[in-house]
Amino acid sequence: MEMHYVDSSNLECVGYEESTRTLVVEFKKSGTYQFFDVSETVFKELLHANSPGSYFNENIKRVFSFSKI
Repeated sequence: MEMHYVDSSNLECVGYEESTRTLVVEFKKSGTYQFFDVSETVFKELLHANSPGSYFNENIKRVFSFSKI
């Protein structure tokens, strides 16, 4: 999976596996998590958001099931 660095004070980088609809988010301080059943659209919007941290908090956190890697 290709990881993409984002300009964020909280997020380090993000990646997406289309075949499993899995989003991977690496945080600067709290580790790496995978989020399940995420659409590619959500991943692209996160990747290109003006504030990836705000996008994550509003559209991913508490919306998708997840596990820490």
